[in-house]
Amino acid sequence: MPLGPEDVIRKSFTSSLIRRGYDASEVDSFLEEVVADLRRRDREKEELLVRLQRPSAEGMHSDRIAREREQIDLIRTERQEVVSEMQALSAQVADAQSRLTSLQAAHDDLRVAYDSLLSELRRLRLDAESRVQPLDPDQRTEPTGDPMEDIAVLGRLAQRLHDAASNNSGRPS
Repeated sequence: MPLGPEDVIRKSFTSSLIRRGYDASEVDSFLEEVVADLRRRDREKEELLVRLQRPSAEGMHSDRIAREREQIDLIRTERQEVVSEMQALSAQVADAQSRLTSLQAAHDDLRVAYDSLLSELRRLRLDAESRVQPLDPDQRTEPTGDPMEDIAVLGRLAQRLHDAASNNSGRPS
């Protein structure tokens, strides 16, 4: 059985009739030091046992650090995915902008061609009107902006010119 501080205090020695041995005050003083040291060791032992029984702050701290590292790794992975998606979307936007620029250029070219044809149609109408008899007021001779209607107007004017040319070729000059 281990020796504790209380065992040292309760220990008594029998005295002998002959006074031989150690000085009792020195022995008592030493035993008091031994008792104090044993009590200190008992307190340290109790403190260590209590620490072992409860989760250590270091253990909890290292667990928290491990969880935080996992979260940081997850965030980094998600960030990389978002960056990749953004790069893909940027490429799509650049492609769409390029196609839009191309389509705008084609539209501008078509608009110039349409305006040119419209001007030519007006010139032909004026020329035709100067060569033929006036048309019925019910028939339109002005371009409307509707390509199908404008073609019909041009067709009527061409027919009138043809008729006028045929009439003029049969007459003597």
